[in-house]
This record gives sequence, C-alpha cells and structure tokens, in this order.
Amino acid sequence: MGRRPDLSGEVSDFNQNKVGRISLWMNDKENGSQPDYTGSVSFRNGEKKFRIAIWKQEDGGEKEENKEREVLKI
Repeated sequence: MGRRPDLSGEVSDFNQNKVGRISLWMNDKENGSQPDYTGSVSFRNGEKKFRIAIWKQEDGGEKEENKEREVLKI
C-alpha cells in the first residue's frame, strides 16, 4: 500500500451531498516550476477520476503570471 496523503477531504455538491474524495501529497520540489502538491479527485459513482496539481502563490513582491494554478486532467 502507498503512503498516506498529506491532505485529504470530501468533495460535496452544492446541496452538501458527499460525492467523492480529494487526496494531496506534498512534493519534494527540485525546481520552482514543479507543483507543491499533487493528488487526485475521485467520485463515488466511479465514472470520473481527475489528477490535480497545486502551486502555492508567494506573498509579497510583484505578482508573476501563473504563480498559482490548479491543473485538472481528464
């Protein structure tokens, strides 16, 4: 079995019905372009599963384009 996620939680719809789970693992970054967290979002009906990557935005200084982004792949 793989290691446990660093962050995890439930995915719910606007009516607060639980419809899936999200799991995120912190990355050991080798350079600034790699995401801080990667993980997956899966839905209980089993029809869809997404990969997700998250970059943290640095505070202060000028805002750089694409500093914080989330990537969903189908």
